Amino acid sequence: MQTPMPESSAPLSRRSLLKLGLAAGTVLTVSSLGAGLAGCSRRDHAAAAGLRRLRDADVELFRALLPVMLAGSLPAAAPLDGHLARIDDAVLRLGAPAQREVFKLFDLLHLRPARWLATGIAEPWREATPQQVAAFLERWRDSRVGLFNAGYLAFNKLCCTAHYTQPEGWAQMGYPGPLAWAYESLNR
Repeated sequence: MQTPMPESSAPLSRRSLLKLGLAAGTVLTVSSLGAGLAGCSRRDHAAAAGLRRLRDADVELFRALLPVMLAGSLPAAAPLDGHLARIDDAVLRLGAPAQREVFKLFDLLHLRPARWLATGIAEPWREATPQQVAAFLERWRDSRVGLFNAGYLAFNKLCCTAHYTQPEGWAQMGYPGPLAWAYESLNR
């Protein structure tokens, strides 16, 4: 006598798989069309004040991400301007193909319907709670979808690089820092 399989481990039927594929294709098409109509596919948006590549919407995104990604490493009311400038510099130093991919990710998360579908956060980034941001990052980190994993890793590397490549982050790691003359010569 066979025991019935639990519903959660039952294989998808052909009809369910087709419906899922159609729904996913529709979501991607609508998101792509919406991004194109909203101008997200163009890189002619001006950089935010004091930055060279990050736009105002990108800054808003990182103002939501940084406190969550660096929880326990940043003081409670730490100003994020230095971190944003270092993220901007890191993005600027990426090659053109990598920059295009990073900005596609940013653009996806700026478009409200796509942001809601991809992260579960419908409101603008400035209104998202740290709990919502943490839940979205955890879902992306642990997702079976490789693109979400890659997006999480991109955010993680940008945020951690912005913090731990500077003297204020070194003490938290127990790193005494490079020789003073070497640091000065590289950071003029």
